Amino acid sequence: FTGDAAALPLLTGWTEATLQSLALAPRKAYALELCLEEVVANILLHGQLPGRAVQVRVSIKTNPLRLIVEDDGPGFDPTLQPETEMAPDLESAGIGGRGLALVRRFSVALGYRREAGWNRVEIGLD
Repeated sequence: FTGDAAALPLLTGWTEATLQSLALAPRKAYALELCLEEVVANILLHGQLPGRAVQVRVSIKTNPLRLIVEDDGPGFDPTLQPETEMAPDLESAGIGGRGLALVRRFSVALGYRREAGWNRVEIGLD
């Protein structure tokens, strides 16, 4: 899909239908959906190219369960990003900047590669 806000309902509908067909345990379905939302949100916020929307491809593989998100935006390797320090309390916590920490918490593996102008993030959930 084209990585803009107008395409998000398409992604949401596809995700809901796919999760229903996979009949995952509720915690796994939640983890997959959360990771997908966080990765796509980062692409939409940081991966836009001047003059054109970034293209995004999403797939879900089973046995083991993994989420694959590809985009043709600028290169960004999430595996090289440092862990985000948690705020000591809610009052001092800023908004944003926790998405990658959530992906790491709800997944068992996080991989990245850049190939032929595409970023490929693979998130292991099993």
